[in-house]
Amino acid sequence: MPSRGAVTPMITIVITLMLLMGGVILDIGESLSRERTFERESYLMLHSRMKAYDRTLFNRFGIMAIKSQEDGFRYEDSLGESAVLGDKLIEVMGYRAGGDLSREILGLTEGASEIAGVINEVKHIMDLKNTINAGIENMQIPEERIIMDFLDSFLLAAMFFEGSVPSLESILEGELIEIHLREEFVTIFDTFSGLSSNSLMLKFLSPFLLGEYVVDYLGYSSNRNPVNAYGAEYVLTGIGYSAVSRPAVMAELGGMRLILNTVAYLKSPRHMKNFATQAGPDPRAQIALLLLTALKTSAFDVDKLYEGGRVPLLKTAAELDQRSFKRGMQYADYLKILLITLPEFLILNRIKTAMAHHLGESPSRYYTRLTIRRDFSYEFKTFDYSKHESRTFEASY
Repeated sequence: MPSRGAVTPMITIVITLMLLMGGVILDIGESLSRERTFERESYLMLHSRMKAYDRTLFNRFGIMAIKSQEDGFRYEDSLGESAVLGDKLIEVMGYRAGGDLSREILGLTEGASEIAGVINEVKHIMDLKNTINAGIENMQIPEERIIMDFLDSFLLAAMFFEGSVPSLESILEGELIEIHLREEFVTIFDTFSGLSSNSLMLKFLSPFLLGEYVVDYLGYSSNRNPVNAYGAEYVLTGIGYSAVSRPAVMAELGGMRLILNTVAYLKSPRHMKNFATQAGPDPRAQIALLLLTALKTSAFDVDKLYEGGRVPLLKTAAELDQRSFKRGMQYADYLKILLITLPEFLILNRIKTAMAHHLGESPSRYYTRLTIRRDFSYEFKTFDYSKHESRTFEASY
């Protein structure tokens, strides 16, 4: 049996080791705490700076970006870079495309209301599934009303999902819900509900979305007194002087209408018979009369568009004899069609010029990404070691 004198030093050693280990643990904890604080401070600095985005740019062009300053931050991804600007414009229009374009597609689809109803039901089920699973993952029993709502909705739309309906008991016991859309339904669901988040779809639609952006955000002059020198007409023609760009746009509109009206006349047996009667048996005379008539009709169409009226893209035989129309597209719609024909790089370069005109300075002064490099250091108190590192933090709009 060890003597009391032998036990005392052992207790002292154990206590000393425990105090030392406690000090080391506290030291490491302090290091980690300071590192987390360092990270939070860095991101707070970034977010505080990014809150100062340029309001004029955002209100006028819908883009969030910030001007560079000598403040220790590194400014990157300038709007002066066509790739950056293009991505931002597509992103802006993508938010609208998800709703507007999907509604247009649904409006042209047979059984649109039924498809929309299924899409909404499926989205509702997926949202409920995510809510229930989030609760289970946090060790919380989901509310019974949410579970019952999910089960009822799932029974209504089960045919669109793989697998069978989970039981109430299994969910209450903490079993995560695993349901997936059937493969044949995924494409339909993505087309009608996921357009704004589908980067491949947006990339495919980029020529259309850019045209929409130009017309909606840069504006246009559809009346007899053009006032917007750097609007959609400028992007279309590259001419920043209204008195010159207007005739150029009229010529392009007239050319488009000439082609479309010629096609419409060729598809009308009644009009072709009249041309044959008036011009005689010579085919060349018939074609000349057709083109002359189509040219006159196109001139009327252009006048109608500048008066704010509508003109059908491809007219029926009856509409060829009319001068006003209840259906059809307006001037802005025709501008969007003409803009699609331009190369994307050319549209982006002209948008940058138009933005510089409206803002009073080049878009290259605006940046969409911010980085900051900071040094972190900590001297451990319980042992001879110090931690030093340089880290880069970034944030973007």
